[in-house]
Amino acid sequence: GRAVIEGTRIPVFVVVDQFDESGTIEGVLEAYPELKRADVHVALAYAELDHEGVSRDRDTYLAEVPTFGTP
Repeated sequence: GRAVIEGTRIPVFVVVDQFDESGTIEGVLEAYPELKRADVHVALAYAELDHEGVSRDRDTYLAEVPTFGTP
C-alpha cells in the first residue's frame, strides 16, 4: 500500500504536494487540520528519504483516478 500518515488515511504524497503548493507547514495544517505539526515533519522527512517511493505512490494513485470526458 501507500505510505500514509499514522492514524489517518492521508498519503504522504498528499502532504508533500500540499507543502509544495502552500510553501509552509502552516499551509498543510490549514488544509488538513487533523494533522499535527510533527506529522508534517515526519512526512517530509520520509519523502526526502524515499523520494522514488513517494513519487510512485502519487503516480499509482493518479493512474487509478477515473477521468471523465476524456476518450
